[in-house]
Amino acid sequence: MPEVVMTKILAKLDFPDVQSLRKTCWDLRNTIDDLKPDPRVLRSVIRVDTDFIDWKLDFDDGYHIYPEGKLIRIQYNQLENGCQVIWYRSDGRREKFLENTDFLEAFCGNFEANMKFQQSEIGNFIINFEYFKFAHEKFLEIDSKLMPRLQTILSGRDPLKTKNFSMVVFKMSSILAILPYLDAKTIKRITMTDSKQGPVPDIGKWRIDELMELPHWKNAEEVDIIDVFVEDVPVEKFLGFKRIYIYVEVVNMEQVLEWKEELHCNRLLVIHNIPIRVEIGNRDIDLKCFQRGVIKFQLKGKGFNSSFAFSGDSNKGDRGVGLNAERLVEVDLFGAGKLEISQS
Repeated sequence: MPEVVMTKILAKLDFPDVQSLRKTCWDLRNTIDDLKPDPRVLRSVIRVDTDFIDWKLDFDDGYHIYPEGKLIRIQYNQLENGCQVIWYRSDGRREKFLENTDFLEAFCGNFEANMKFQQSEIGNFIINFEYFKFAHEKFLEIDSKLMPRLQTILSGRDPLKTKNFSMVVFKMSSILAILPYLDAKTIKRITMTDSKQGPVPDIGKWRIDELMELPHWKNAEEVDIIDVFVEDVPVEKFLGFKRIYIYVEVVNMEQVLEWKEELHCNRLLVIHNIPIRVEIGNRDIDLKCFQRGVIKFQLKGKGFNSSFAFSGDSNKGDRGVGLNAERLVEVDLFGAGKLEISQS
């Protein structure tokens, strides 16, 4: 069969159909591998636990699993003497047992085979570690095996075109193992969450120096760093973003004025459980502050027609208030959530 005809046929088939066709004989397998049909994955979600990996692949915007819809969900479970692979389907699940096979290797083998031909842009590429503190050593072991394997797979192909990249991990090095091998030209949003988050006073700290040197950081429009404090954040490193969401341990007047000056801030909003939110022209900046005691800062500038005083308690559902930046404004943040705002 001419390659042009075969290419058109493969383009009409769903991803599972191509994989099934690939397993019928060596000639078709080689032909498909030569033609490299794009699976056209729109969303890839990898959820990692101590003894299983759950992988979801979306091929449209629907939520119905295959064959009723175009959502594929496969789970790789570690058993005593091998790996159980479960393919969840609308017409009943399929199971396969791989004797003497580790669940990480089973997943990585499928990930490589199924993603190596991806050429179109993935809307969301997500990796989540379902971290539990009591299993810390086990997660370290899994991370030490899985991240280098994924790094090898991704580095062996063209940069994976991804619009939104998200990882929930318990250490920064895991992010640096994956992000450099995504296409920096297509990345729009980077989201990083610390999976080992504890009570607010005990949340950890990350240094992001190496991350900020990547072209992905320079090209992205939005960044979220969640459930972890960011250490030593120079404002000039955030000038290219349209929206920023980070945790900082302490916010003082000098810092707020620096952000206001450098990013041309024109609005301050105090929100429930997010004590400081600065909205600017085409950017939003969220700063979470958990320092106990009182923080006072002042803003001067232009951009508001109204001014009002406000006193509320976040525990009662008070959400926030806009402040007049033309006048001197004083904001006091009290302890865990209670706030008072007054016009000077």
